[in-house]
Amino acid sequence: MVWSESSNGPAEKIDYFFVDSTSGDVLIDPALVDDAEGVFMLHVDAIQEAMMSTSVTNLVTQVHNIKQSSLLKFVFDQDANLLSLNLDDFQMLFFIHFS
Repeated sequence: MVWSESSNGPAEKIDYFFVDSTSGDVLIDPALVDDAEGVFMLHVDAIQEAMMSTSVTNLVTQVHNIKQSSLLKFVFDQDANLLSLNLDDFQMLFFIHFS
């Protein structure tokens, strides 16, 4: 998998992210928790096994690595418009962590 710390930054191969071949879930190595906080762009290119050059799909998503102690700081440092886009996710995470 390939990641970059911003959409404009150079991408490099890293072994922090894995795809479970049975479920298709993206798994994150717990060692990333010790790494720098930030928002990572994750690019997953699914390739058909029989023909290694044939790309089936390309998934691009963001992975947020935020330490527990920085959660509220991260949320309130965001622009209000950006925060409102993530409000449902924040409410769900807040409920899980503090209920």
